[in-house]
Amino acid sequence: MARAASDAYLPAPETDWGCDWELIAKDGSECLLITDSVITILAFRGTSDVRDWLTDADTRKLSFDGIGKIHAGFGHAWRSLEHSLVSAIPSSTRRLWLTGHSLGGALATVAAQALVPNFPIGRVITFGSPRVFGPSEAHSVNWTFQNKIYRVVHSNDIVPRIPDPFRFRHVGTPILIKETPSDEKLTASRVVFGATFFDLLFERIVGFRFDGFRDHSMDNYVRLTELEYSGEPK
Repeated sequence: MARAASDAYLPAPETDWGCDWELIAKDGSECLLITDSVITILAFRGTSDVRDWLTDADTRKLSFDGIGKIHAGFGHAWRSLEHSLVSAIPSSTRRLWLTGHSLGGALATVAAQALVPNFPIGRVITFGSPRVFGPSEAHSVNWTFQNKIYRVVHSNDIVPRIPDPFRFRHVGTPILIKETPSDEKLTASRVVFGATFFDLLFERIVGFRFDGFRDHSMDNYVRLTELEYSGEPK
């Protein structure tokens, strides 16, 4: 799924998926749709400049029909894509997988909540996603998607720490990938499945470095999930 999230940044996928794909774009939001006769993957593109987004993002919390109160910017981005995406999903789809990196991860979770009444959601896997849902909405999402949403966080990644935790919440099971030097293989000891708040805090304190943006890189997420040990759920 990391490859799909990475391919969403490109004009055409680098990965040979061996099936049909389509890039759907609307009002600055983009989604890569990959489909065969049974499974459809929706990979939402993140932003190429996180620093600009941190400055310009609309962090109001607004209510959207069928979703609830969420981050306004993500809600509007989803609404701009919704009609085109729903029309593009083949009727033969038996399982829908959603993924995305950074802001794309936020859109993947919003899309899952919006689509679940009408589509069979198989799995949602995000990489370095920010918080999206209001507290009560996050509780509802976790109840609806038990064991289906996984959010991967790489070490000191800055984006999962925003927006503020008082108005917004994460959803799904967190998977922490601890700091892994580029010349070493990822081992099971460096992956914490079902990481707690204290696991994430400890990693941030012990491995404190000014590398929050580097750890957010999609290239790092791809590299780490393709090493000897994969932190993605099967």
